[in-house]
Amino acid sequence: MEKLLDRFTGNISPVALLVSSFYWSWFDVVPFSPALFSAVGIPADVMPLALSLAVSAVVLCILALCPAWRARAVSAKAFSLVSLVAGGGGSLLMYLGAQTASAPLLVVGGVLVGVYQGAGIVTVGGLITCEGTTNALVHIATALPLNLLAILFVMFLQPQPSVVFALALPLSSACCYAVFSARRQNRMLVDALADETEKKLRGSRALSGTGIARYNPRFLIILLVVCCSFGFVNYRTVFDSGFGGSDLDYLSLAIRAVVSLAVLVGYIRYSQRPYSILRFALLFMTFGLLASPSLAMLGEAETIVPECLFLAGYACFDLVIWAIIIILSRKANLSLLKTICIVDAVDQLGIFVGTVLGIACGESSAALAVCIILGGLLFVLMLSFTEKRDPVNDDLNSLEIEFASAINVADSSDERDSASAFQSASVSPGGSVEELAGRHFLTKRETEVLSFLVEGRSVPYISEHLCVSDNTVKSHVRHIYTKLDVHNRQELLDLVLHR
Repeated sequence: MEKLLDRFTGNISPVALLVSSFYWSWFDVVPFSPALFSAVGIPADVMPLALSLAVSAVVLCILALCPAWRARAVSAKAFSLVSLVAGGGGSLLMYLGAQTASAPLLVVGGVLVGVYQGAGIVTVGGLITCEGTTNALVHIATALPLNLLAILFVMFLQPQPSVVFALALPLSSACCYAVFSARRQNRMLVDALADETEKKLRGSRALSGTGIARYNPRFLIILLVVCCSFGFVNYRTVFDSGFGGSDLDYLSLAIRAVVSLAVLVGYIRYSQRPYSILRFALLFMTFGLLASPSLAMLGEAETIVPECLFLAGYACFDLVIWAIIIILSRKANLSLLKTICIVDAVDQLGIFVGTVLGIACGESSAALAVCIILGGLLFVLMLSFTEKRDPVNDDLNSLEIEFASAINVADSSDERDSASAFQSASVSPGGSVEELAGRHFLTKRETEVLSFLVEGRSVPYISEHLCVSDNTVKSHVRHIYTKLDVHNRQELLDLVLHR
């Protein structure tokens, strides 16, 4: 039990999960749902959402260009200030604007909410991604159930208490982040994240290309189309009720919960990689978008099945995007925080464009044409994405080791320079096997096989000692290689023996 609990430290500790849960709950309740307007008893106004998305994209672009501001954004003091003024204050102004039908209050509230969206994404995104892909997926998939509970809490409260709860969410997230940062070990994670650019670029070979070209352009295009599609569908479901009305609001929560569990199990238990999960997400979203106009042309009654397929795909995409952000940062050899800013700026811009498309189409038949166009684009992108191996490889072990070792080294000696200490640090092979097994969630049997592989044993030898077939051992070896992201035994030995 103690070893199990030791896994849930750092960015998958309970306090860290609460930071994300409170922030994403606010994200869903205030800008992306009509909760504040429903509390007043008036129809939802989409203008604050569109404005907040535009402002959020601008804030993220500014942070992408200013390294000093990015480093300040992840500090507890800065996040607390932004949460109080922009998160809490903007939400309050939006509620007062809805209550008094005041357009200026809604505009100012929308701007402040957009500032908190952008700045909060960087802070919470940094917390999600600061310990590698495995922890990122465990973090977001574990925080989601808490997020869903908070949303249900808002839905079923009386109007006034639900507003108070919604306004308290940014402050709760900031308080939890302050508690998280109070521990020295956790604070070092945040500091390592903020200083990542200097640490990673020192002694690294330069990559070809500059700026946005150093990222994967194909993924950024997919991201833009996916988010544009989500913005369009979200407007039609939440603000226009063209695709199913309020029933879908509750159903989407169950869809997100099931998808979260499926992604977590697929990644940890069955060694599914983020890019393979992304293919399933694109497939579901493509079917969801193309099914609605197809049913309409066939004269079938309107159902919520296409929207459920799309939302399942988007929920899956929303989970794995954090692992993909780490991959893009690693391959582009750029700051993880900068990658978060760039990717999420495209994300917010895409949702904004999709929302504007939804407003422009209204109740006309043009909405079906937009579904066909967006579905066709996703289909083409999906085919191009899956026809050959993507150049962005899932090679993240060095990044995960770097963050973990930085903490271990600092704990062992505060007086030595961290860079020289990192170079001189060594771990015994047995300790490395246990460390790798814990960090990458290897099963007990996979850990046993890994120990034999490190000792140089052959597959027949392992199968004989474990009383299993050769094919079973080979299956375990494939899972180990996938989880540790190595391609042969030599790479595995290098990873274990030179940690």
